[in-house]
Amino acid sequence: MRWNRKAEQTGYRPRVFCASLADVFDNEVDNTWRTDLWQLVRETPNLRWMLVTKRIGNAAKMLPADWPFAHVGIISTLENQETWDRDYPKLARTQAAWHGVSAEPLLGHIDIGNARPDWIITGGESGPAHRFTDPAWVRSMRDQCASNGVAFHHKQWGGNRPKENGCEIDGVEHKHF
Repeated sequence: MRWNRKAEQTGYRPRVFCASLADVFDNEVDNTWRTDLWQLVRETPNLRWMLVTKRIGNAAKMLPADWPFAHVGIISTLENQETWDRDYPKLARTQAAWHGVSAEPLLGHIDIGNARPDWIITGGESGPAHRFTDPAWVRSMRDQCASNGVAFHHKQWGGNRPKENGCEIDGVEHKHF
């Protein structure tokens, strides 16, 4: 609520990454928690909410009756072609002010075809057991986004520790929103 008041006063609308260690659309989430969240989102129209989910197939049945909200976007995690093919159509059908794709970690080449989500984020996996992200996959995603008019954001290359290998692609940072 404090962030919303400050945003109203300053005109700067910060992004709010909702439940970074949870999934709003998980079947295991108690619906009363979602009801409380929707009320908070309604009461904070000066914030730009980002709902990130790996369970985009559940979203339509779990969104509130007065959805969509003008200040809320939905991002679905789609890390490889199989997941893209299965879940991108679900994301595209889900009403939202804007749509994003998190290909983080990017675990394979993805052909997005003529898809035009508003935003695509790529990144490598971090941690001791991180899986490899091929730079060719990231370059391809960057180039497809440019061709389709999609904002592209490369977060990190990954490694044992987050961001240890930086985020540049061929010497350039791509941090578009």
